[in-house]
Amino acid sequence: MIEIQSITKDMLGVVAVKDIQPETLIRVFNPQFSNERNKYTIQIGTKHMMDDFGQYLNHSCNPNSEIRGGGSTPCLYAIKYIKVGAEVTYDYNTTEEILSEPFYCNCHNKLIKGRYI
Repeated sequence: MIEIQSITKDMLGVVAVKDIQPETLIRVFNPQFSNERNKYTIQIGTKHMMDDFGQYLNHSCNPNSEIRGGGSTPCLYAIKYIKVGAEVTYDYNTTEEILSEPFYCNCHNKLIKGRYI
């Protein structure tokens, strides 16, 4: 359903390899949890998750997926139709309290820094 591909010359991302309908479960994460955040982790509750695909999910202010569930089995769901070849994205501000490396997004040149900064 998804694979990691080059998005630009210098960036990898998660791309749909078949059409994905809204509300489709895209991935059940296989997380390794830590108390430390970095640019590759996704915050789930108070913990920070590393996952083989999760670390390549890029930000969008207009995402086509979202992370649901907490505890030991967070999942990625489509929230819009995702056409084959499209990048799968989510809004970092929906999971992160504070980003380890805030950045200006390519969507609106908005500073993405987390919910609590």
